[in-house]
Parts: sequence; C-alpha cells; structure tokens
Amino acid sequence: MQVAQTVLVSVVVPLVLGYAVRAKAPNLAAEIADPINKFSLALLILAFLPILYLSRHTIWDLVGRRVIIALVLFTVVGLTVGHLLGGPDPHNRRILALATATRHPGVAMAISALNFPDQRAAQIVIVYHLILGTIVSIPYVKWQARSMQQPGETPPHEAPHAAEPRSEELWEY
Repeated sequence: MQVAQTVLVSVVVPLVLGYAVRAKAPNLAAEIADPINKFSLALLILAFLPILYLSRHTIWDLVGRRVIIALVLFTVVGLTVGHLLGGPDPHNRRILALATATRHPGVAMAISALNFPDQRAAQIVIVYHLILGTIVSIPYVKWQARSMQQPGETPPHEAPHAAEPRSEELWEY
C-alpha cells in the first residue's frame, strides 16, 4: 500500500492533473509547461545536492566496487531496448528509450526504503544511477536530435532566433 500511495502521489496525480489542465485550458497548459518543467528540475537538483553531499563516501566506495560498470550497462541496454521497441515514430523511440533507461527514481527510492530501511546504500545506488543515466543518455539524445533534423535545416540551438515551439509541440515530449 505504501508503494501504491507513492506511485499515486508522485506519478498518477500529476499526470491526471496535467491532462485535465491541457483538456480544459490548452493555452494555459502550453504557457505554464516550460516554467513548471524548469521549477521541477531546479527542485530535483536542490533535493539531490544534500543527498549527494551526505553520501559522497558511499558513492566513492561504489565506484571502487565497479558498480559504475553495471549502472552504465543498465542504462545502455535500457536505451537500446527502448529505442528498438519504440516503433517507427522517432519521438516515441526517444521517449521510450529514455524512460526505459532511467525508470522512475522516486518510486525506486520508495520501494528501496520500504524493503531495505537499514541499507542506505540501496538508495544511494538509485541516486547514482540517475546521475550516471543522465550522463550516459546525453550522447543518445544528441544523436536523436541530429537524426530528427530535416536535411538543410539549422539546428535550433544554432539558429539566430529560434522560434518558440508551438503549443502542440510541447505536448509531444
């Protein structure tokens, strides 16, 4: 029940609220999507900084035990499987690949805390995987951005005044 409650609060409720706002007020949804994404990213970083600081010795111990190799392989396999099973639409392939490689760290931490309350290392491995997964995924995201670019098109980050995405494009990701 505790895991179900965590999933409900951290995944289902925000998803349903997002869909409801988009259905009732699509212009508002498009307008607030970017600020909410930036705020949530900042909040995630702020939440992880104390965890990283307090667990820095355990993380270095994990590096010495070659856990980094297993986590990098887990991410690469997740990216590959998600990409291959994502279907013909490049957007779907990229989203499934990233979701498969990173999973939902909040749910994983809740499950870990409930099942292994005295083993802090399990939660630290999840944080470590999130960081490594992000780093390992960067080349894949860049490759996908280049492959989705139309021939002769200027990449958005190189355009002099890149146009803001249309509201329907915000919801494709």
